[in-house]
Parts: sequence; structure tokens; C-alpha cells
Amino acid sequence: SAAVPKDNPELAAAKKRGIKCQTYSQALGDLTKKMFTIAISGMHGKSTTTAMLGLILEAADLDPTVIIGTKVKEWGIGNNFRLGKSKYLVIEADEYNASFLDYRPQIIVLLNIEEEHLDFYKDLSDIVRTFKKYIGHLPENGVLVANSDDENICNLAQSVKCRVQNYNKEMKISNLELKIPGRHNLMNAFAAITAARLLGISDTISVKTLNNFSGTWRRMEYKGEVNGA
Repeated sequence: SAAVPKDNPELAAAKKRGIKCQTYSQALGDLTKKMFTIAISGMHGKSTTTAMLGLILEAADLDPTVIIGTKVKEWGIGNNFRLGKSKYLVIEADEYNASFLDYRPQIIVLLNIEEEHLDFYKDLSDIVRTFKKYIGHLPENGVLVANSDDENICNLAQSVKCRVQNYNKEMKISNLELKIPGRHNLMNAFAAITAARLLGISDTISVKTLNNFSGTWRRMEYKGEVNGA
């Protein structure tokens, strides 16, 4: 964990013995270089969108490996991980500590950019600069899936050499009826569907998957009913 201080005695002992030591993001970064990686990024909605896209790929028989920052009941009690056997890796790419700079994805889904983690970043300009460096990791044959309603993202999208695939709140998806509430979740769904299209997955599969999706742990999670509420 990046939370472990460098003077931690166990970490110091491991380094002294020549044992390879990596942070979580460094280890995951190694995986992203070996697999076809789709990274979900932004200040809000990463976990939900990662779960959505992972479930869509699973429904399309693409058998993805998925690593996410919350629990998804479809993958077993307490699981935030799905082990697949295909080349596809879907990850939640966190911007805190600029850890996503360790990743080398083929597709980046960029949901939103605004002030966040100001205990690490200086200000919004610092955040935008770091995101620009991150999306610069996309290869020329990669794709940026960009929320074109977000001004910061639109400005950054002009700097990439790869293809840009836009989505926004004006998207019309036939028969999409989410169980989970909120316009923000509709935007998460649009992002997942746009990314799925890049992999040749039909909207029929995506919509069926998303309509059955009941959300993830601690994200507007349904806990039960008390006195009619």
C-alpha cells in the first residue's frame, strides 16, 4: 500500500534482503503493460462505471479480469475482483497520489475532472496537468472515451494523438431503464456503453446488463425498508 511509510521496518527488511517491493499501482502497472487494458478514470463514478463495463464484457463472453475499488455482488460476497482468462483487463484508475501514471492502458474512459484530493494536488491546474500526462500514455491506436459535457476533458482531448470517442448527456439509448437512481448513473452508463461499442459489443447486450445492475457496495446501496422508507 502507498500508505505504508518508507521507514516501515518490514518494508525496510524486505528491501535489505533484495526482495522486489512495489506499490499497488506499480504492480498493477506491470499488468496493464501485458494485457489489453481499459482504465476508468475521473473524480466521480469510477467504481460504478468499472463494475458496469466489467459486467458488460462478461455478458458478451469476453471473460475480462476486473479490478475495482468496491465490492460487486455478481462476483461473489465481498469480491472487488474478477479473474478472467482473456486478454482484457478493466481497472479503476485512481488519480490520488498520481498513481494512475503507472498504468499503460489501450482505452481510457474519462468521466470528469474537477478539484479533488487537494491534500496532494496544489489546485485544479495541477490536476489537469497530471491528467494530461496520464492520457498521454495512450498509444496512437488507443482511444480516449471522453465526457464532452466536461470542459476540462474537452480541453485535454485536443492534445491526444489517438482517437477520441465522445459521449454526453444527450445520448439516446433505446430501452435503457436503470434500477440505480440519479443522472450521474445515467452518465456512467453512457460511458460504459460507449466503451463497450469500441470492443464490438452490441447495445442489446449492454442495455440488458445495465438494466439488471443493482449497484455496488456503499454507492446508494439498497439496505432495506423501514416504516415505508
